[in-house]
Amino acid sequence: MFYWLLPGCLVLAIIFNLRGSSLQFFTANIVIAFVLWVLTITIYVATHAITALVIGANIYIIRIGSGPEIFEKTIYGFQFSIGKFLIGGSYRIAFSDLNGLKRRGLFLYGSGIVVHALLTLFLLPRFNFSDLNTTFAFETIFFLTNAYFLFRSVIPRKTDLTGTFVDNNASYIRALLTQPDYAAQLHAAYFHIEGGKAYDEKKYDRAFQLSEDGLKLYPQNFALQISHSFLLYKMGHSLESIQIMEELLAAPNLSLGEKASLYNNLSWILLINNYDIKKALDYAKRAYAVLPWEATVEGTLGAALIESGQYEQGLGLVLQAYEHHEIQSSKATNLAFAAISSHYLGDHQAAVDYFGRAIAIDSTADGIVNAQRVLGK
Repeated sequence: MFYWLLPGCLVLAIIFNLRGSSLQFFTANIVIAFVLWVLTITIYVATHAITALVIGANIYIIRIGSGPEIFEKTIYGFQFSIGKFLIGGSYRIAFSDLNGLKRRGLFLYGSGIVVHALLTLFLLPRFNFSDLNTTFAFETIFFLTNAYFLFRSVIPRKTDLTGTFVDNNASYIRALLTQPDYAAQLHAAYFHIEGGKAYDEKKYDRAFQLSEDGLKLYPQNFALQISHSFLLYKMGHSLESIQIMEELLAAPNLSLGEKASLYNNLSWILLINNYDIKKALDYAKRAYAVLPWEATVEGTLGAALIESGQYEQGLGLVLQAYEHHEIQSSKATNLAFAAISSHYLGDHQAAVDYFGRAIAIDSTADGIVNAQRVLGK
């Protein structure tokens, strides 16, 4: 809902000022608002990307919009993508070295605030609400979009479902100025993000080594602890992985998101190894209660329902996860469990089709062996 605050207020402002207006300006300014909204998102992410290049940070992802990708391209070693829903922008940036971390971090997170503040101040004298219904209000609308992004960058806010505060540029700056060890977390993020990149490329040895190297420097970093514990499973140490995750769950002051991540990972390991399906389903439901929009969580719950005999409900979830996932191996896993569910529902042709598509995407993905066993392949 937060993302729609500005567009909603803009439309209401136009409606409440209809007297003396024309349909031409009403409709034109709605279109102009959309175009300038996307332009403002682009300015936001581009500012951080350019700043990262200047200060020598590692850029991994620059994204305009959210949801399923409609465009993706690798540019200068980082992934640029456009999401289906043009309601925001995001970036993933980390620092591979410790040189001047605090100064560089302040420069990075301050850049977005400064750019939008300057644009807002520059456009303020040109702001006039009556323009929304009497002319093509480029300057007024551009002022509103930049003021909104400035607001987003400096005002703390909560997520809709988890109730936890969402970090923004101002919160990062406050942490850098008030927490002596916070700058080091920017370096810790490098190991976590590089490890995630290696994981997506199925370079599990490298991902595991990066998590170990990171934990040697930052043993209390929770993101590294979670990724390291899951990578133990990928390295063939499932029982050790489960033990560490259950210990992490007992840690104090965990956020709902952190608990959900652990529940999801635990559920998957219990499920894929056929250790305890009942417990896997319980953990999957707990994760889904917090992060129902996450494709990984959707897929885990769907697979757990299928393995528990709830085939129709599980099939719906794994097919949703397939549509929402961006990682090909995860899509293959979703299709493998769709094949299992279809087989037990008596739709053998659909089972064969799903399995064939899964194999075509990634024949080594999790769930392929499970589907082979059920389908007798």
